[in-house]
Amino acid sequence: MKANIDKLAPQKHLIDLTDYRDSGEVMPSNFELGSVYGDVIIVAPIDENDLGEVDKGGIFIPQNAANSAWRTGLVVLTGKDVKEVEPGEYVIYPNDRGFVVKNLEIKDFGKVAVASFLNEERLFGKCHPKEFNILEDTAE
Repeated sequence: MKANIDKLAPQKHLIDLTDYRDSGEVMPSNFELGSVYGDVIIVAPIDENDLGEVDKGGIFIPQNAANSAWRTGLVVLTGKDVKEVEPGEYVIYPNDRGFVVKNLEIKDFGKVAVASFLNEERLFGKCHPKEFNILEDTAE
């Protein structure tokens, strides 16, 4: 049986990123991130436009209206205890959990404009881009 991270008492070794959603911290420009610990995952959102609005079925809504919505993102980096996902995979995750950072430089990856640090347990699941075939969509 898995423990619910929301019900665990704070412990020294537990990295709980529950209450950091609105941080918007900026990584110092003279540093790059090389790794993360434990079950921490860095996810870059892929459902956001340049204005920070979130795509919900082709309709872009303001970020503050999407606080309790789910998001879609690309896994950029994972800690050694992450078991279910790997960098390069797409995931669905809650918008109101995690620690948001901007302009994050990641070693061997490059710069990520916006990213969230999340615990693996916070992820809802993996997702995959659908292939679009114009012939299938126009055939009658």
